[in-house]
Amino acid sequence: DYIDPGKVRWLVRDLPLGFHKNARKAAQAAYCAAEQDKFWVMRDSLFRNNSNLSVDQIKVYAENIELDTQTFNACLDSQRYLGDIDIYSKTAASQRLTGTPSFIIGKTDPERLSGRVIIGAQSPAVFGAEIEKLLPQDGILVN
Repeated sequence: DYIDPGKVRWLVRDLPLGFHKNARKAAQAAYCAAEQDKFWVMRDSLFRNNSNLSVDQIKVYAENIELDTQTFNACLDSQRYLGDIDIYSKTAASQRLTGTPSFIIGKTDPERLSGRVIIGAQSPAVFGAEIEKLLPQDGILVN
């Protein structure tokens, strides 16, 4: 209702929780898949299979979504993107995001993000009500 027609923008950032030993590697896998234009496909696969995110299993998921596995595996075996993931995690912590999924419904500017924090999966009505509070009269937040 809001993203597809371009009324709002959806930004994704990483919050690999410390108690989940494979969370950083799973986040890295999504970025490695993005190199082959399959960020969202990999992200969906990781969330669907979140009980088994070992490096070996992540590589199976990459094969299942038809990535060039040699390129993907080299990326995943490297340290690429881990620094970015750690920065995103620090940003999430500064916003008091404590769980996955977490959402901030608000406005962005180059310096910060502020708005209503919603922790955990919620109904579409919860998100819609918060978005409606922010929409200007023309109904579009994104320029």
